[in-house]
Amino acid sequence: MCVAVEGAAVAHWILQSNPSKYRLLDALRDGFEINSWTIAQLRDDIATGDDVAMWISGSGSGIYAFGVVTKQAEWSAIDPDPYWVDPEAAAEPAWRVGIRLDHPLAAPIPRAQLKSDPEFADALIISIPGGRNPFRVTDRQWKAVTSRVAASTRHRTRSNNPGWTRDELILALDLYLRARGHIPSPRDDQVVQLSDLLNRLPIHTVRPDLEKFRNPNGVVLKITNFAALDPVYLGAGMSRGSRMDVEVWDQYAGHADEVSRIAGAIRSAAASPLLSAVPDVGEDDIEADEGRILARLHRVRERDRKLIDRKKTNVFASQGSLACEVCTFDFAETYGALGERFIEAHHIVPLADAGVSKTRLADLALVCSNCHRMLHRARPWMTPGQLQGLLFENGNAHKERVRPGSST
Repeated sequence: MCVAVEGAAVAHWILQSNPSKYRLLDALRDGFEINSWTIAQLRDDIATGDDVAMWISGSGSGIYAFGVVTKQAEWSAIDPDPYWVDPEAAAEPAWRVGIRLDHPLAAPIPRAQLKSDPEFADALIISIPGGRNPFRVTDRQWKAVTSRVAASTRHRTRSNNPGWTRDELILALDLYLRARGHIPSPRDDQVVQLSDLLNRLPIHTVRPDLEKFRNPNGVVLKITNFAALDPVYLGAGMSRGSRMDVEVWDQYAGHADEVSRIAGAIRSAAASPLLSAVPDVGEDDIEADEGRILARLHRVRERDRKLIDRKKTNVFASQGSLACEVCTFDFAETYGALGERFIEAHHIVPLADAGVSKTRLADLALVCSNCHRMLHRARPWMTPGQLQGLLFENGNAHKERVRPGSST
């Protein structure tokens, strides 16, 4: 293997993609980062820093993207990404060069246009289209191509669709764990069904790119993010996962049954008529480990006025007051008439267990606003008893720090 010589002239190459083997156009449209390409010859000539143009063969043949060689040829096997038509064949060891595609084209430069250009007509990709990668391009031919790029090139930007929420990640993780060790195709029925569900979830009210929003390709890419985190998975997976991908994986990957239960609860809650398509203002400020959908259903239950009034009436009748079940704060004692019969209700049944079942009076705890916020702020959410224990523990610690005779 040769080593690039500092100061040596940059060479230019065309790498061809056969759409019957690899869906390069879909990968470019989805913003997928292709980092290697198979070559069959000239592996000692193609070097780091060389120019690359990506050519798609077939009826729409032409140049679709530009990039650079990032790594010299190595004999290696790869974990096929979702765009391979035959993943098993793609996994076979081969000579591969590292590439980075910086400039997908808004519109391709078609073969017919290049063939009619006297400066490019003698290029190997035109005269011997059935040749093997890579196709060498002379300086003159390269200039003929790049002169057409100014009006066509756009820098690739990441999709401006919203990032994945915990709900969506849990649903994707559930699918991955059910097929652990296997990355499904975008055409897989379960992938298509999940894509459809993600598009129906009442979470994101703004979806700038509807074509790409949680489409099957995007679902598979998210699954490959989890594969990259999975020590059991033998392939390489992807490495573009977000911080939340890692959080969800670390918390749930070892608990497949729990993930399945939560995913089922999310599906049921998403279909519930109790949830509106658009969240109330500030509703998404409160999110649980199980995600926004179950947290929203939780809040809907806590705002059931008739049920809350019945709870207050029963507690007041038996105790003569409405004190917080955590800290014993009483609004009426502090604020007088203004605080009479005022207190908040907290639904104590775990989110994934509550599902869309009917709420009972025993499922509600009466708490002050501060304690209610703390119950929702904890990760995972606490029970009133757990928060009371924390309050007692911290209260005693404070008493030890503030000894008799000292000032506060």
